[in-house]
Amino acid sequence: MCRQQDSNVLTWASTAPVTTAPRLPDIRDQGSRRRRLWELPQMCHCPVIGVCLPLDALRKIVQRHLLPKSPGDDYDIHVAAVGHCDRRTPLSEQLHEELERRYQLVVRQYRQFRDEAALEEAWRAAVKNGEAAASLWAVLTHPQAGIALVERIIHTMHMLQHQAGAATRVDLASYRALQQENQTLCESQRAETDRHQRQIAERDRRLEQAEQELARLRTEVAGKDSLIFSLKSTVADLHAMMPDAAGIKRVRAELDELRSYCQGLERRLRKEVQPASSSQVVVAPAAESDTREWLPVEDTAVVVERHLGNRTVLCVGGRIRAITEVRSLIEGAGGQFAYHDGGFENNLHQLDSTLAAADLVICQTGCISHNAYWRVKTHCKRTGKRCVFVEAPGRAGLLKHLNELTEASPESSGESDL
Repeated sequence: MCRQQDSNVLTWASTAPVTTAPRLPDIRDQGSRRRRLWELPQMCHCPVIGVCLPLDALRKIVQRHLLPKSPGDDYDIHVAAVGHCDRRTPLSEQLHEELERRYQLVVRQYRQFRDEAALEEAWRAAVKNGEAAASLWAVLTHPQAGIALVERIIHTMHMLQHQAGAATRVDLASYRALQQENQTLCESQRAETDRHQRQIAERDRRLEQAEQELARLRTEVAGKDSLIFSLKSTVADLHAMMPDAAGIKRVRAELDELRSYCQGLERRLRKEVQPASSSQVVVAPAAESDTREWLPVEDTAVVVERHLGNRTVLCVGGRIRAITEVRSLIEGAGGQFAYHDGGFENNLHQLDSTLAAADLVICQTGCISHNAYWRVKTHCKRTGKRCVFVEAPGRAGLLKHLNELTEASPESSGESDL
């Protein structure tokens, strides 16, 4: 066991007379009183001090009582404490009190055992469960523990200490391996942390860009909503200004039917009068030969009776063949010819400027759009221009009503709906 050396700083403790505790008799005649630390056999002191007391607590107790000659290392502290356990001293008393305080619950549990068999069974169970320190103190100080049981327990503790030392060496190697592994894992964790921080920074940057894009889109949507609201207001105003749309559609459908019917009648009439009119011509008088043309008489042969005086005649709508003849008549009568198809191919916005430049207007209602019709009618009413509305889309209608434009003087104004 642990023995003090003469060169140790605690050799003063061994100079006092030492009374070795007698071996415990096999007959328990001490009643229920538990043994004290200094009453235990000397072979019990080293295991009890080394196993039952942590080194930090042992150091505090020894330094408190041996402060003038405080030992330098853990072994000296252990030897000094064991050297004071074989007699009653202030140091041994405080060690006993510390052991009692630490293991009072286990000691209280072991009081129920009344024989050595029960104590030994409890001791083996505690060793198996890894609770040898508390059970060691409770069994050694139990009044029913005989010397044979104490010796068996001390022998077991001796072997356990050897095994613990070997396990400590294994644990130390494992500890060093775990330290190395821990260092590797820490480095890996730092690398992962850096990577995650970079990813978070990139995510924050993208989120900020997304928020900026969202703000821009919201502004754009707000502008589009304002535009849509304005357009809806404009459409509502146009609907309010426009006459009955259903009635207009119905009238246009009727006009289409009438147009088809008139075209059929024109074809029939052309077939009937073709043989008789092939040899007829209309000759203009000699006095007016400078302003009239010779025309074949097909449906209706008309010559402009008045000189237009360089006025501009606008024809809105009509077929190409009829427009060509009307152009010839108007230009032959000294006028200027202008044409607009009513919004089918020509831009409808150009109609206003064309109407403003015209002096006389011929409007074929069956060959123009509804919007163009209302533009022509509104402009002529507002400006007082002479306007003739022709329903028949053919050449005959244009030639028939062409002279109506020249019946009034250039200063006269009005409107004729035919």
